[in-house]
Order: sequence, then structure tokens, then C-alpha cells
Amino acid sequence: MAIVAQPSRYARLNSLACVEIAKGWRLERVTTPSRLFGANGLRTGPDGHVYIAQVTGSQISVLDHRTGQLGTVSAKGGEIVAPDDVAFDANGNLYATEVMDGRVSMLDTAGRTRVLRDDVPSANGITVHRGRLFIGECREGGRLLELDLGGGPPRVLLENVPSPNAMEVGPDGLLYFPVMGANEIWRIDPDGSMGIRGLVTDRLTQVIHEARTDVIYASAPLGVLRPVCALAALATGDQHPLLTVIADHSIALLEVIRGIVADIDRSGKPPPDGPPGGGATTEQGPGTTAADAGAKTRYEPIPVTIEE
Repeated sequence: MAIVAQPSRYARLNSLACVEIAKGWRLERVTTPSRLFGANGLRTGPDGHVYIAQVTGSQISVLDHRTGQLGTVSAKGGEIVAPDDVAFDANGNLYATEVMDGRVSMLDTAGRTRVLRDDVPSANGITVHRGRLFIGECREGGRLLELDLGGGPPRVLLENVPSPNAMEVGPDGLLYFPVMGANEIWRIDPDGSMGIRGLVTDRLTQVIHEARTDVIYASAPLGVLRPVCALAALATGDQHPLLTVIADHSIALLEVIRGIVADIDRSGKPPPDGPPGGGATTEQGPGTTAADAGAKTRYEPIPVTIEE
């Protein structure tokens, strides 16, 4: 792909001589003009340079961090519109999410651009892992998708996610992504064998281990500490105002707490297999009752001890 030198996006204003100044005022430059239209997504390319997606500038730039030289890979007015994030495959082809147009495009090493999908509203996060292309839709009810590089229909990994933003595969092979609407970081097995594994589970484990009474403080969205009191109310099915607060802020957190109580009641039974609130489920085999199927969850059990 061709790279064009990009000295500054304000090249014509580099000289202050063209600026009219009111009488009695003095104008001097304190900092040099920015060479970027913001930086929405960063990715190190196969050449070791940093590639920068810029939504508002509708441009993809490339930075040589050793020399500071900045170039343009996809210029404003080009075929890729409002790129939000970028990723590379093993052959050096660049993939970009176009958040405003709901598209994902590929820029190959020969400089040719083609649209892979144009039906992914608010396409945002993107990553390539072992030849597989994953993207997320940053919107309420957003989806995580694996795209078919040949143009076939996408595979839905997860849906109804409250604004997933960015993603990356971790060293454990799980797909990690921040969920803006929940103020959480989630992870999921891209092959679907483990279901959803929200990091809220890990956070509750730490919180519960630190608990000394029947009041457990769990981190709610926006960094507010909210008391999760009277777990007995969950066990008996009674209502509690604080449970309503938790439900209003994070359904996932409430469902994990419910799962903890259920695990206590089912101690000695196999761990459940289905994520809270639905999601991937296993098929019912012969003789499996609806109650048995409903009791399954793929969350890992968490040991809980509540001191009187």
C-alpha cells in the first residue's frame, strides 16, 4: 500500500503571517499544530510502524516511532470513510471499521480497497487472530461478530451487548472487550465452548474474600461503591431496595450475585452451564427436564462464606 508524507493537517496555517490580530493583542504559537485528526484506534503494523485510525478526519495515518515521520495510508476523501479502528492479517492486509457508515473494509498490500460488510451498525472494535476476523458494534444491543473473509454471512458470537468498544484476544485465547454501557470488561471464548466469562465474576471473587459481614461492597458502574446487603433476600425471593439499585445499574452483576446464592443452595451438585440473562445454551438431551436446563450456567462457581 502506498504511503504519502503528511507533515501537518494544518500545513497552510503553519505561518502566523496569514492571521489578522486585533490592535493591542499579540499572537504567538505555544505548541506546534497537531498532525492528526485525533486518534481513535492504534495498531502496530507488520512493518513495526503505528497505524492510526481517525474518525473525524476520515483518514488512516502511519507513524514511524523511530524517526517521527508521519504518512497517510488512506486519505480523507478516499474509499475508507471515518475509520475507527484497524487490524492486520498475516499477509499484511489492513482491515478497518467504518463506524459512521456501518461498514468493514479491507485495504490490501497492493493498495486496493473493498468492502467486506456494509450491514454492521456502529462497527467499532476489530482484531485478527490466527486468520480469523472479529468485530464489535459499539451501540446499545450491539453484537460481536466473526466475519467471513470470503464475503459469507457473519457468525454471531454475542448479541444485545451494551456498547462493546474495542477488542483483543488475550494470551488465554479468550476475546477481551470493554463494555461501555456496563462499565465493565468482558471476555468470551470465540469458539463458544466456554460461553460468556464476565470479569465482573473475578471482581466479585476478590470482594467476597474481603467481606467480614453480611454486607458486601461491589463496584457498580461509574466507580460508585454500592452495598449489596441481605443476600438472604435473594435466597428467599424477597424484595430489597438495594437489589433494585444494583439491577438498575448492572443486570449482569445482579445475575452473578443470584448465581452465587444458587450455587450455595446447590452445593454438591455439578456447576451450572448457561450465562445469566440467556445467551448460548446447550441442547436438552433425552430425559432432561426444563428445570434441569434452566439451572445450567457456564459461569465458574465462586465459593462464598458469610460470617454472622
